[in-house]
Amino acid sequence: MPLVSVIIVAHERTLTLKKAIDSTLQQTYKDIEIIVVANKISGEVRSILNDYQNVNFFEIIELPEYVNANIARNKGIAESNGSLIAFLDDDDWWAESKIQKQVKLLAEDLKISLVYTGTRRIFDDSYYEDVLPDIKYSGLIGDKIFETIITTTSSILVRKNVLTELDNFDENLLYWQEYDLLIRMSTKYFVSFVPEILMYQTVNTMSRKRMSNNFDKWVASIDYLYGIKHKNRIKQLDSPTNKKRLAFYNWDAINRLDSQKRIFKRVPYFFMWIRYSEAWKWKKAWFFLITGKPIRYLFISKNHTIR
Repeated sequence: MPLVSVIIVAHERTLTLKKAIDSTLQQTYKDIEIIVVANKISGEVRSILNDYQNVNFFEIIELPEYVNANIARNKGIAESNGSLIAFLDDDDWWAESKIQKQVKLLAEDLKISLVYTGTRRIFDDSYYEDVLPDIKYSGLIGDKIFETIITTTSSILVRKNVLTELDNFDENLLYWQEYDLLIRMSTKYFVSFVPEILMYQTVNTMSRKRMSNNFDKWVASIDYLYGIKHKNRIKQLDSPTNKKRLAFYNWDAINRLDSQKRIFKRVPYFFMWIRYSEAWKWKKAWFFLITGKPIRYLFISKNHTIR
């Protein structure tokens, strides 16, 4: 069976790091090595990692200075021995059968380069959103990949040789690294998915320290992604695909501004989202704009409240 290298980037999330590592150790697929890239960690995080020092195939790469997550991931890839690579953020965790089901798909079809899964996004330990894969985002995806981010970094299992051919993650990007990777894969490499919720993602919308909540840096990253790196492909997108791209971009901007309670700043993004998604037809969408209620609640069912 192929060796799977699991790369975990650890920084200062002491409450969730152990859960992330334990979910890797509890995988039903056992041919796994774990590489933790310790990204300028505190003594408390080091103490947690030291508890695993006697675990077989467990390696710690300690970085003395903080680097962005893609640099850390690439350092993990460089040290990995597996032919398959999985990534896990230190505040996410996996279902026990995740890797086994992904490896099975890769073994059954050698054309497939990457397999992702469904994700449960847990917001502030209060409510959750289940995101299941869509069949349209499989195979050779092509320009459809621009329509949305189809998965998260912690969900994917990818062949190492493909990462190497693509020069791994773009170290200039601070956000949307899985989106960029899949854009680069979309015209040459086949993608598949397991249609189950096998990855659990923690989303803390309150913390200003959380990288995902830094709106201005996010804007700069996406300007680079759209305005420089993939500018030529975007120019060639057909109108329906480009509208979906712009709707998604503005939707994500609104969510990030909601997290910072920047209600007035979100207004132009809200109008752009309504325009490109045709949400102007929904009275409920206008209600969310007027009241300043976080836009993500528009699609969250009461049944998804965590009690």
